[in-house]
Amino acid sequence: YGPWFRVTGIRDGAQVRASVKAMFVDGKTNYIRYRARDVAGNGWTYSDDFNVWVDITEPTFQGFQPFEEDYQASKDVVVSVDVTDVHGIRPGSGIVASSLEYRISTSGTSLFGDWMPVNIVQSTPDTVKISMEIVFKEGDQNYIQFRGFDQVQNYVTSKAYNVKVNSAPRVSYTISPPINGLEVGYTTSEQVLFDASRTTDLDGDVLEYEWYSDIMGFLSSADSFYMNLVKGDHRITLIVNDPAHAVVIPIEITVKEIEQIDQMSIDTDGDGIYDAWEWDYGLDPLRKDS
Repeated sequence: YGPWFRVTGIRDGAQVRASVKAMFVDGKTNYIRYRARDVAGNGWTYSDDFNVWVDITEPTFQGFQPFEEDYQASKDVVVSVDVTDVHGIRPGSGIVASSLEYRISTSGTSLFGDWMPVNIVQSTPDTVKISMEIVFKEGDQNYIQFRGFDQVQNYVTSKAYNVKVNSAPRVSYTISPPINGLEVGYTTSEQVLFDASRTTDLDGDVLEYEWYSDIMGFLSSADSFYMNLVKGDHRITLIVNDPAHAVVIPIEITVKEIEQIDQMSIDTDGDGIYDAWEWDYGLDPLRKDS
């Protein structure tokens, strides 16, 4: 205890009520004590030690999951956080569990929705554990925020926690056109270019490629390659994988033996140069250039 201070503003009487203003510290370690003498001069009488609890510190949010720097594999994300009113070894007044709410945004920190009640999985007077599954969007613009009160109405709003969801690759692919330039399909003698090298991934993931033919089976794991195909109606399947997605692209092409193609349909003048090539380079497809 510190020194005694005089109570002012009251008169002697058979019963008096004393009111004082004291400066305490945050926590439960504050005590105040009174003493008095009667008019007849009897010695000091001392009061009990009255404990005064003070809570001027708002609750805090701790242990948010998932880690903000990690990308999640699914748009359905389980988020959890602990709300505590214990500050070091000093407990506060306790959490009002019914006051806890959350809100989310899938478009950055300026477009939050309405506040909604949280899902509480465990609650004590000092700590509340929150856990719930929320549907976010792909990308890094998802945020969640919490708020609540303690028992003496200290109000707290958490930071906006960033929840990143892995984005699917944006597949861009091309297949070289038949070298004859007409709609007779490819031939077994020509190499076909399969190219998905312009595929992008917003998250910067390393991508893996798989090319399959329903006739020939596995073709390649490269992002681009040349290959001769056997004759037939091929269903080509391109699969682009990142750590969370498998984007499947179906492609159908027809491949013929060179003997199956009417040469007059692709080389009218019979000079061994395809009509399409002659048109592209300014030659006359009706006159033999050989």
